[in-house]
Amino acid sequence: MPITRYSTARAEIGPTLPAADVDAMLRVYEYEGSRAAVTEHAVRLVEEALGGGRWEPRL
Repeated sequence: MPITRYSTARAEIGPTLPAADVDAMLRVYEYEGSRAAVTEHAVRLVEEALGGGRWEPRL
């Protein structure tokens, strides 16, 4: 059964792994989730630029 959400990972995997391993896995999920969000934002900016969008700084 694949893990579908960070919020349910402990309940789904907890019974099958030692607590330290579950904690390590959740740290990796958090780190990779942050990286994915940054990458998604960068891709969106490039997509807008290629589509002719103009960047305007926010003050």
